[in-house]
Amino acid sequence: KLICWDVDRASALRRLQRALGEYQVSGVANNLAFLATLTAHRAFANAHQDASLLDTGLIERHQAELFAEPVATPD
Repeated sequence: KLICWDVDRASALRRLQRALGEYQVSGVANNLAFLATLTAHRAFANAHQDASLLDTGLIERHQAELFAEPVATPD
C-alpha cells in the first residue's frame, strides 16, 4: 500500500508519481506501471475539479487510453 499526502492535491499527486517511480516490488506480480499510468492521466489528475468523476468507473471510461500499447519513438 502506498499513501501520499501534501498541502494540496497537485502536490500530493506529484509526490505519489515520484514515489511510484521509486517503488520496488520483488518476487510477485504487481501493477506499479498501471498505477503510474493512471495517476498521470488527465482525468485522474483533474478529478479535484469534479470529484464525481473520481470513482470506480474512471478506469472503464478511459480504458482505451489507460491500456494503450506504447508508441515506439524513432531514435
